[in-house]
Amino acid sequence: FKILCLLLARRGEVTGRDEILDRVWGKGFHVYPRSVDTHVSNLRRKLPLNGPKIENVHGQGYRLVMTS
Repeated sequence: FKILCLLLARRGEVTGRDEILDRVWGKGFHVYPRSVDTHVSNLRRKLPLNGPKIENVHGQGYRLVMTS
């Protein structure tokens, strides 16, 4: 849920894995950066087909785009 809120707050902008890790889990908490991919994948499955989409931006991170 926190990842979705972060992407919604920055919709249209690219948010990197490291930034997601820092804002969601905090700097003092050790989480593998690739675990963000798993959480984003789970979020994608839960979003409605005609709703917002989470895009991969190769080598940079993720971006939430609103569809019409």
